[in-house]
Amino acid sequence: FNVFSQMSEIGIMAAGAALVIIIGGIDLSVGAVLAVSLMLNAWLYRDFGVPFVISTLAGLALGAFVGLVNGILSTYGRIQPFVATLATMSACSGLALFITNGSPVTGFPEWFSEITSARFLGLPLEFVILVVVYLVVAYWLYFRPSGRALYAIGGNEEVARLSGINTRRAKVMVYVTAGFLAALAGLIVGSRLDAAH
Repeated sequence: FNVFSQMSEIGIMAAGAALVIIIGGIDLSVGAVLAVSLMLNAWLYRDFGVPFVISTLAGLALGAFVGLVNGILSTYGRIQPFVATLATMSACSGLALFITNGSPVTGFPEWFSEITSARFLGLPLEFVILVVVYLVVAYWLYFRPSGRALYAIGGNEEVARLSGINTRRAKVMVYVTAGFLAALAGLIVGSRLDAAH
């Protein structure tokens, strides 16, 4: 459980990355999305006095937006996912440094740091969050038509398109999900460190 709790943020990002790999893509930007979403959250809270819940939602929305940009570039823009996500990785890394001049941001609410110290039924809360994310992703992949379609897209995108699957929409949705999960992982990192840097 100690190993799982210490690696929960990587596990959450891995769930999003696995979805991208299933469709035959790649997302190099998840680490940078984690950083920039956490930095935006902390920056809005510290420098602008935005309520922490709203700044957290803004961080999650930024992660989903970067995923949307990745999806649009790689589907409608017809840019190779490797190149598109490499570009957004560089942009997000630079933006994360620019937002706070490279200095760490501290002073989160006390309840936020309890996410990684609290227990639920004797289990670390971040481990429970990781398991919930995996169960939701597994349910989507195995029991929802839109999830099953991802395997078809990864197997042969053209055949999947001719079968009636909206491949572009599905691919964009996967990248948005990966960005959102990276931002969620950022919250766990911020809670554990009680800082954003």
